[in-house]
Order: sequence, then C-alpha cells, then structure tokens
Amino acid sequence: MPEKKNKAGKGKASPKKPADKKQPAKKPVAKKQPAKKSADKNPPAKKPVARKQPPKKAEPKKTVAARKKPKKTKKQSMDMERNLYKGLFAIMVLISIVVVIGLYFKENVVPYSEQTADQQVQKPPKVSKKAQTRKHDTARKPDISEPEKSKPEKSKPGKPEPEAGKADTQESGTETRESPERKRITQRAEVPPYEVYSGDIDGGRRLTRPDPAVLQGRPVAAIIIDDIGFDLKMVKKFLSLDAKITFSILPNSPFRKKAAERAYANGNEIMLHLPMEPFEYPKVNPGKNALLTSMTPDELLIGLRKSLDEVPYAKGVNNHMGSKMTSVSTQMYQIFTILKKEGLFFVDSRTSMTTIARPSARLLKIPFGERDVFFDHVQDGEEIVKEIRHMITIAKDHGRAIGIGHPHRITFEMIKELLPEIKEQVDIVPASQIVEILG
Repeated sequence: MPEKKNKAGKGKASPKKPADKKQPAKKPVAKKQPAKKSADKNPPAKKPVARKQPPKKAEPKKTVAARKKPKKTKKQSMDMERNLYKGLFAIMVLISIVVVIGLYFKENVVPYSEQTADQQVQKPPKVSKKAQTRKHDTARKPDISEPEKSKPEKSKPGKPEPEAGKADTQESGTETRESPERKRITQRAEVPPYEVYSGDIDGGRRLTRPDPAVLQGRPVAAIIIDDIGFDLKMVKKFLSLDAKITFSILPNSPFRKKAAERAYANGNEIMLHLPMEPFEYPKVNPGKNALLTSMTPDELLIGLRKSLDEVPYAKGVNNHMGSKMTSVSTQMYQIFTILKKEGLFFVDSRTSMTTIARPSARLLKIPFGERDVFFDHVQDGEEIVKEIRHMITIAKDHGRAIGIGHPHRITFEMIKELLPEIKEQVDIVPASQIVEILG
C-alpha cells in the first residue's frame, strides 16, 4: 500500500525536533557606509601623458679635416689690418674734434649761471590758437581815407636815455646785434653805459708842480682802460700793444675772470673798477652790487668784499661812476679802511667836482692817485689824439700823469697809432707806480 504523503509531500513523516535551546543574541554588524562624494562634481583633470619621442639619431662625427677652418690668404689679412687702422684713425679724429670744440666753448662761451638778465634768452609766451584767431578776427582794418596818427615812441623801462654831456655813447661798431632769441653769447656781451660825469670833469682841480727830485728822472704815465669784462676781443687787442697798460675790470661783467687771467698771464696790472652810486641814480644804474649811499656800514663792507672777490689779481681800485658816493666822507672812510687792510691803492676817476677821495686817502694813509685825462670822453679820433698829447704834456710838467680810456675801437686805434710818440717822451708804467701816500 502506498504510503501516505504528509502535507509537505514527503513520503515519510519528519521526526519531531527537540525544543530549540536558547542561542546567544548576535551582535548587529555595522554596515559600511559608502564614501561621501567630494563637493566638486567635476573630477580632477588627468595629467597629459608625455609622449615618448623617438631617440635622436647620433650625428656622424666630423673628421679632423672638416673641423679645420680654411686658411686666410695674405691679401685678406692685409685688408683686415688696413681696415682696423682706418677705424682707429677715425676714432682719434673724432676725439680730437670733440676736444677742440670743448676747449673753444670753455674759452669763449659764458656759462648760463654767470649771464645777466639781459643776456639770458627769454622764451616768448605761448599763445593758444583760439587767442590767435580771436586777435586776427578783431583786428581793425586800416581806413585809407583816415590819416595815420603818429604815435610817440615809448622808452623802454630800465633803459633810460643818457642826457647829453653826461654819459658816453656806446660804440656802435660794424658788428650787428641779433635779437635776444637768436643771439649767441661768445666773446661779446651787451655793454652798459661806461661812465657818467657830473659837471665839468676837469673843473676845480689845480695841479701843483712836484718837487725837483721827482722831475730828475724820465716822466712816467699810466694808461688805464676801464670797464673791461664785456668784450674779450677788445681785451686781446689791447694786450697786443707793446705797453704796460693797466686793466680795470668791472665785477659784474660776464668775462671778468677770463679777462683777468689773460691780462695777468701777459704781465699787465689789474684793478677793480668798483661800481658806485652817481647823482643820476636810479635813472642811471651803476650795476649789480654797486655801493650806494643808502647802505648801512655792514652792507657797504659786504658789497665791497663781494666785488673784490669777483676780480682776481687786483692790486688797486678805481671808481665806476660814483659821483655821489665819492662826495660822502663817512662812507669813503669806511671803503678806504678795507682797502688799507687789503693792501690796495685807490685811483680817483674824478667823475665829480665835489669828490673828497683825496683828503680821505691822506687821512687814512693809503696809496692814492687821480685821473688827469679822459681819452674818449668825446668819441672822435681827433679829440682822442688831443687828450693823449695832453697827458704827455702833464707828465712832462709834473713828472707823472694818469690817463683813462674805455674799450672802444676808436680808442684802441688812436693809442696804437700814437704809441711810438708816447714812448719817445714818457715811460708807460702800471698804475701802482704812479700812486703815492699823500703827506
């Protein structure tokens, strides 16, 4: 008989299992959490893989014969030497040209720091295009029917016209003066008025005959050329004369130091031409650092020492203008006190009849002399010859004489012409040999 199937469909009945014993509880296993994704969604860029380059082929080694340079021929080597010498010669020529140009400018061109305000080139003011067009549009066209009105010429400020008989006229010469914008300062600068005289330049003076001992020797004369320092060409001409001429240099002139050095090297004596206040001041200005009667004693002494420092090799002083200053005793005493300390003499140019330089020099016992003749008070050849011969007469009558001239071309020509006649009758000596301490 077939066996009965149980519910499970198995033929045999499953034996009963014993009751399960209590098993220990299993510990819960922590599940591994997946790694958090980075905040950057874009993955990092992959580094480019460097491609391997094929190995370079080894170049074939050059042979010894290939390494050797071709030998130069004698002609090529001679050409190279010739070109080298040519280059060196050209360099030497350029260097010599630069040196010559530098020496020329050093001798003949005035530095800008030493130039006066009139010599410095002033640039014209810039005008805009609008202003130019406006000026052109508003310009009034002249009417043919309207007669032209003559306008009086206005005198420029700062340059007053000198009165007749009071100031020397400046030498016009043959040289043309360019406009300030185009003028090149080389060996000549703009010349101020040379001298201003007050009254009769020879009035009020009495020449006394000296002691017979003075007249025993040969008469002597000193020729002083004032206002040196504005024209080096004239300095060169006077230095070419065979005579011991004394040069009196202005302290405010642009070529003062060059003129002093050249005169000193030539063996000529040098003086300071000291600017002083004239009666015509301020209409006539004696120049920069001039001594004025309105100065205090300290200002007067400072100005005098500045002027002395500007002219090297100076052995004495004479006044430039100064008709008013030489009439004030107290200030002349102060000036002569400094001159005595410095061991300098003084020559009075006698630009005024009221000068008291002589009694002041006698009081302070400094070597003193005074002008006997002005050569070129009148710019005329015949008048200059007359004054030169007048100086010779004074020297023969009184044993000594002092004549003063200025660096005019006509003055140079007349002195040069009469130089043999002067030397026949008198000896030309420096001014320091004419001055004396008054008793």
